[in-house]
Amino acid sequence: MKDLLDVVVVGDGAAGIAAAFAASRAGARTLVLSRGNGATSLYSGCLDRAAWDAHRIRPSPPHSDEGAFLDAMGIWTLGEREARVATLAGVVRTAEGRDRALLDLACCEETCVLVPRVDRPGWDADLLVRSWSEDAWCQDHGVRFEVFDAPLFDDDRMRCASDGEVASSLDAPEPRDAFVEALSGCVRRHGSGGAVLVGPWLGVRSDVAAVLTDRIGIHVGETATLLGGTAGARWEHASEALLDRRGIRRVRGRVVRLGRSKNRWECSLFDGEDPILARAVVLASGGVVGGGIVLSSAEEAAAEEVPPAPTLPFSLSFRGPMMLTVDGRVTEAVASLQGINLERFAWPRGSQDRWLLDRVGILRKGASVLDASGESLPGMFAAGELATDQAAAMLPSIATGLDAGIAAAVFAAG
Repeated sequence: MKDLLDVVVVGDGAAGIAAAFAASRAGARTLVLSRGNGATSLYSGCLDRAAWDAHRIRPSPPHSDEGAFLDAMGIWTLGEREARVATLAGVVRTAEGRDRALLDLACCEETCVLVPRVDRPGWDADLLVRSWSEDAWCQDHGVRFEVFDAPLFDDDRMRCASDGEVASSLDAPEPRDAFVEALSGCVRRHGSGGAVLVGPWLGVRSDVAAVLTDRIGIHVGETATLLGGTAGARWEHASEALLDRRGIRRVRGRVVRLGRSKNRWECSLFDGEDPILARAVVLASGGVVGGGIVLSSAEEAAAEEVPPAPTLPFSLSFRGPMMLTVDGRVTEAVASLQGINLERFAWPRGSQDRWLLDRVGILRKGASVLDASGESLPGMFAAGELATDQAAAMLPSIATGLDAGIAAAVFAAG
């Protein structure tokens, strides 16, 4: 008989890795199935409990195992007070936690923060400083920004490379030493600064920010990352390292079907010969952005000679006995042959509202997944965007993963 695992986690974003971590800590033999890191790879480097402009209104409480997971990841810091992070959009935002390479402006009160004038596309130090200097919190707390000349990149390849490529190149000792020497020399010549804020360039596998801070003697850190940038690359490397340390195997592949027979779950892959067998399954396959939920296309249907019958507006990217919901109600077929009217009700109307695609989830009770009749599917649990009752945010997503991983391990052991 094919090897029977304790827990299989479908998806390896933040929720999936948290679920695998929790199940492994509970003693379960765990495997992760995924095509990639999903939406987590797009994150900015900031950790939130809610939409960042709504922290004080409706934050979720921390999970009891949150600290252990964050420590195990080794790339994040979570303080007792909110961090303040500068973005490449010229905004200073709050964050519950952050990538350790990001500069926390909350630690720079009554300080002049130096920003290098670097010849790179997408990095306009003068414009960014003007914008950050207009932030009300920075003005109230004496955080000032000042530009200084810093020719840090001496060739076109590095000058025009993406932020992630620059950061990855600084993992190598020789380029890192040259960058550290160049930046520290420019800071010394300029003087009068209490911190240095650079772009998201400070390493992927190594903590270049700590090296610079130690060398220059003042805090050195990054701005938040753009979509699919350096913070996401750090996450991918750190999650891979965590799975290796825990002895959790990861299989790359697309799940096409989940079915239950003989008190076990069978996970069929697109190009797999035999299904993977497990006592329990955690669904952490993400939402629309991560590819776990598929939006029906009206344009595709319109191309057919005879329009098809109305279909469900959303579906999971794999088959199984699970049901999708919107605001907790099972999704039903759309009456219009044109498909769902996103323009009418998709967009949020206030800081606390969620747009429609954030409100699509899986039919569940707590972490347990339910079938169409409302009965629990034995050994199936949900995490991440499929199982959250609020707008997508990193820390609540991690909490659902920890809950689902623990529940799956307990079920498998019983």
